[in-house]
Amino acid sequence: MIITPVPDGDRTRETVQSTDAAADERCLMAELAIIRGVRHYFYDGYRYDRLSDAVAYAQLAQGRTRRSSS
Repeated sequence: MIITPVPDGDRTRETVQSTDAAADERCLMAELAIIRGVRHYFYDGYRYDRLSDAVAYAQLAQGRTRRSSS
């Protein structure tokens, strides 16, 4: 996410703009079957605080599945 200052009268307020990174994250989550809750990410019955941790475990688990089925 990119935080951009936006003038608001005499003050400056910050707004969060959606970027291609957010779309990339959604695609990655869909590919790996990761679900986003309100505060956490879920994969295979486990809960993660960070998306990067959920992605790392999902990639590891799916790599094991692919190797064992070959």
